Amino acid sequence: MKKKEFILDFINCYFRLFHAKIEDINFKNNDIMGKIIWEDTNEFQNFLWNIPKVDINYKNVIELINYLIKNNLIDGDKIIISKDHLVNNLKKLRWDISKIHDVLFFLCSIRIAMIDEGKVTDYFFVHF
Repeated sequence: MKKKEFILDFINCYFRLFHAKIEDINFKNNDIMGKIIWEDTNEFQNFLWNIPKVDINYKNVIELINYLIKNNLIDGDKIIISKDHLVNNLKKLRWDISKIHDVLFFLCSIRIAMIDEGKVTDYFFVHF
């Protein structure tokens, strides 16, 4: 699978954290622009993400997001258990500490701009 496909899988999964799905998406250079639809209101939100130039295993990030969703560990943009508790849970799933650190750091460093009337008005992000 190409990096672009991993990134597309990742961003689709990422927006599931916010109960939204991608309605439209375009890649341009190192940016992803598009529109999501909120599952509960059917309202739209434009977004822009400058893809970080880091070497990250998107498959691992997707696995973490799926774990957070499946176990109801996210409320809005907040991971609702402590970082230590989450790290211990992931260790029980046989994640090594380096993988845990890299994936958590990447997930919590993402800032995807919300665009309204052509201007950045807020960001999608995840935190503890």
